[in-house]
Amino acid sequence: MQDNQNLITFSNTLVQDIIILRTQVTLLTLENKNQCAKLYVKEKKRMTVRERVTPGGRVIEATGDACMHAIQSVQAEKSTASAAKSSRKQGEGTKGSAKGMPPAEIECCRALFHEAVKVWKTERANLKEMGMPMKVAGPEPCLYWFIEAEDPENITPPAQATTNSPLMTS
Repeated sequence: MQDNQNLITFSNTLVQDIIILRTQVTLLTLENKNQCAKLYVKEKKRMTVRERVTPGGRVIEATGDACMHAIQSVQAEKSTASAAKSSRKQGEGTKGSAKGMPPAEIECCRALFHEAVKVWKTERANLKEMGMPMKVAGPEPCLYWFIEAEDPENITPPAQATTNSPLMTS
């Protein structure tokens, strides 16, 4: 009976020790997770570069070389586009340069352009009413077509890839 009593006492002390040990392990685990979380946040702040990578303005996290290269290429494209825009504003552009044209001729080209846009829009509306694809009407007229043309009265849009068009007549 004495041995049984000693075993019960010994098991009770072991259970108490196990409870203390489990509590200490739990506290150490929580402290470790807390430290890991702080370290993770610190590294994220140090490593993350947030940039606009796509033209649509979507923001992404970029930490790798591929993303950094994409960011640099987009920035290069933006700087090239802004340089081209500034050269067009100065009259050095390649498309639709009206430099050297008399104002009366420019106004004539503009009037022809606006008339062509009206015709194009009505043709698209008619196609829509008939339930046909509106791309059959062709591309929207551009002002530089009329400015660069030798004969602005007879403008034909650039060639399209619509060979099987229902409006095409042979």
